[in-house]
Amino acid sequence: MPARDVARFISETLCAFANADGGVLLVGQEDLAAGHEESTGTVTGVEYPEEKRRLLLAAPSHLIVPALSQVVVTQDTVDGLSVLLFEVAPSHTAHRLTDGRCLLRVGDSNVPYSERDIALLKENQSPYERQLVPGAGIGDLDESALHWFMDRIRWGADTAAMLTAYRLLDGAALNRAGVLLFAKDPLRWQDHTDVTVVRYAGAERGLGGGYLASPPKRIEAPLVRMIEYAYLAVADQLRRRVGLRDLFFGENLEYPTFAWQEAIVNAVAHRDYLLRGAGIEVWMFDDRMEVRSPGPPPAPVTVEALQTGGHVHYSRNPLMARVLTDCGYMREQGEGIPRIFAAMASADLLPPSLAMDDFRFVVTLRNTPVWNAETRRWLDSYSDSNLSREQKRTLAFAYAHGRRFTNREIQKQLDLDLYAVSTLVKSLVRKGIVRLIEKGGRIYEVLPPGVIEPVPDDLRTLVPAFEHHSGLDNRDLRRAWGLDRPRAYLRARSLVAAGWLEMEGSKRSAVYRLAQRALFAMAS
Repeated sequence: MPARDVARFISETLCAFANADGGVLLVGQEDLAAGHEESTGTVTGVEYPEEKRRLLLAAPSHLIVPALSQVVVTQDTVDGLSVLLFEVAPSHTAHRLTDGRCLLRVGDSNVPYSERDIALLKENQSPYERQLVPGAGIGDLDESALHWFMDRIRWGADTAAMLTAYRLLDGAALNRAGVLLFAKDPLRWQDHTDVTVVRYAGAERGLGGGYLASPPKRIEAPLVRMIEYAYLAVADQLRRRVGLRDLFFGENLEYPTFAWQEAIVNAVAHRDYLLRGAGIEVWMFDDRMEVRSPGPPPAPVTVEALQTGGHVHYSRNPLMARVLTDCGYMREQGEGIPRIFAAMASADLLPPSLAMDDFRFVVTLRNTPVWNAETRRWLDSYSDSNLSREQKRTLAFAYAHGRRFTNREIQKQLDLDLYAVSTLVKSLVRKGIVRLIEKGGRIYEVLPPGVIEPVPDDLRTLVPAFEHHSGLDNRDLRRAWGLDRPRAYLRARSLVAAGWLEMEGSKRSAVYRLAQRALFAMAS
């Protein structure tokens, strides 16, 4: 790749990193893990003449406005090839490229963003975590928490160098992010850095004599370890239900594990630590779990935008978010909320609810199935068919609409492309659950549970031939039906579309076999 294009790529990525939470870019190695130093990609090297290498090294200062002056550049050798490592911290200023574009790092992409909105993000990223804490030094940190983290990131023994690299230590002074993440006693430096977990009886908190709850569990620890302890406290209060899964009885938790764990991580990473009078609370009821975090999302992010389940990036505390990401608690920025939505949908539960309650941002997970009891009973009557989640959702939609549907309706309902919907519907046809009733409009009907559709006469005519051969070609079909080649082909294709036959190959080389639906119907 020409050096000029590589320089442009470097400037775009570093500009996006600086406008977000910072990051590390390794140039000369493919398939990089975005924002991280480690990679298992192929080393290609940065083999340019010295003049071209200077062009790459100057990209952060010459192609970005204002210039990125705090970029740390390391030139190294991997597998005998030269590579460049660029590390940039989150900036207090919104940066743009010399061509006028403003970029923000979202997941593993550099996304165009308005300079005004990035400036708003910067204003709402709390400078609080960068404030130096008078009297706080390395001796006030929890050695076990430090060693645990350094083992996770495979760092050497130099604690001060690690803290400096993560922008948590300035000389001998710690900032608030460093204290909150690693202090032996976080409450010495700030009130309510804790997480409180409580399980209530019923669906409401109640007052006075109606207040029934388990003893609250308050977790106070360095943030890098507190998340794990909060997980354990919540897991201890989760109800387990015995259900049939893959032909074996097993325990199912009330909520998908990823959904509630991610809600807790987001609360710890993105809460407003300027609000010292309250901590994070996890309220657990019979029908829902609420993860309550002090402070609203930082502008320009809104609760309404998050509720759509789309990828929305924000980080009020980028220094802490980076450490928690490298701990393995978090993934790419902007991925958490969409993945919570996906986890709840995969478990056939209602989507999460996001809202403000006074000064708290509340994520509510409900253990309520998407379908009502009547629909659930109807779907259970097809349990012998081993339905996938998408097949269940298709049947549930049909049940609510007179047991009929079109491909277009399912495409819109499940947010799938037409090819995926066509494959999905054909799988239901092959199971004998759905049949096509109107070819022009592609309208399908769901057969009532236990109903076996009569075997078509065209198929019965083929039964003697199938007694001698497992697969029939077009010549066999012509003999059985007394038709010419084109008509036999069209009739066979109609039986394939209806799920009675399966076809291998195409046109003249096609071989037809009895589908599972046909075998079941003729055996009944």
